[in-house]
Amino acid sequence: MSARLGSRQYDGLCLAAVYQAYLSAGRNITDGLPYGPAHDSAYIYWTVAANKHPGDRNPPRGALVFFRSAAGAPGHVAISLGNGEMISTYDGRTAGIHIMAISAYDPSRYLGWVGI
Repeated sequence: MSARLGSRQYDGLCLAAVYQAYLSAGRNITDGLPYGPAHDSAYIYWTVAANKHPGDRNPPRGALVFFRSAAGAPGHVAISLGNGEMISTYDGRTAGIHIMAISAYDPSRYLGWVGI
């Protein structure tokens, strides 16, 4: 995904961006998960994912980092770069694929991370 920094192709499609990033590396992040929920939204993916670390604010590099929206779904997902940073799609403030501190996203919406 870092090769696409600045691209707006995935604005509003965070789960699709993360899915495609891992798929291009030969990893399907939905393997073993129920098909519909694993593809519907970031928040629903969070609810069915295995290897969850709720509230843990130290996701390792490569982990999926999840946030809820004000209404619950669809939420937001990004990829941890380690050291408190993540690569994210449009987050309601910054358009395009960008790198940001995990703590810069509304901390009250942080759900945790999922190991892949």
